[in-house]
Amino acid sequence: MNRVYFDTNIFEDIVKKVIDINTNELNGFTNIAYYISTAHVEEYFIATKNDSENKYTQYNYDRKLLMSSLKLKGILNPSKTRIMNKPEKFDDCLARVKQFDTTDIMVRKGKKLHQEQTGFFKELLLANPDAQNNSNLDAKEIWNKYEVKRILAKFPDYLNENNAALFQELQYVYGTQVALKLAPSKKLTPFEIKKGCFKEISNQYPLMEIIFEFLHSTLNKCGYNRDKKDSTVISGIYDTTHSIYGTYCNYFVSSDERLRKRISAIYYYLGVPTKVITFNEFLNVADKLK
Repeated sequence: MNRVYFDTNIFEDIVKKVIDINTNELNGFTNIAYYISTAHVEEYFIATKNDSENKYTQYNYDRKLLMSSLKLKGILNPSKTRIMNKPEKFDDCLARVKQFDTTDIMVRKGKKLHQEQTGFFKELLLANPDAQNNSNLDAKEIWNKYEVKRILAKFPDYLNENNAALFQELQYVYGTQVALKLAPSKKLTPFEIKKGCFKEISNQYPLMEIIFEFLHSTLNKCGYNRDKKDSTVISGIYDTTHSIYGTYCNYFVSSDERLRKRISAIYYYLGVPTKVITFNEFLNVADKLK
């Protein structure tokens, strides 16, 4: 049985009829086990929350219906250790997401990341104009670039900055008392990021989260299939989360070529066995019921 994780854009393309397939056909594949995550539910919540004029009510409903109608093996959730597959309904997960709304934090974080990445890449181009061709490199070659290695060496500082901001973020979502209890257990210990370390971090979700975030940011800073617009960087935070949950499965399926190349590079560097593919490639893997 092949575990499959669809990026949000796959669900969007199916609803928009860009991808011509229906729920019955998707559920008819005998060798496919589908998984979604809290990230899918959070993105749905944000879409409905931002639709104050109800312009996309039907579209959002159809997207939710599609995700809910798949023969899901569960909804992937974070935990203190590894990714946890929780046998819960979409609406139960949605209720929890609404209770702990992190939208404002995501927006602030997205804008900050965009400014840092754009500023770094502009300076990089001034010093090395050839960096504009970094996207042409493959998943292995990009990690040999000097500018990438220079950023990777700064991971300890990145981790310390994350620890410093941790209490404030927890306080915003859960309140002071809960934040005081949670912060000590969520504080990350020093870690040396290195090639092939996925097995070492796969049972430490909080560490995996910060490492994936750092690697996505590193590739964006160096112009490797980077997010160019402020809005895409905000959604790019969820791209990072999806890429983490994708490690639970055999296949990560996305319509976004830039994202596929970036995640493929990160999976290669960390030693994640998950394959990053297009929807057409997914159809080649799937086996229809006769």
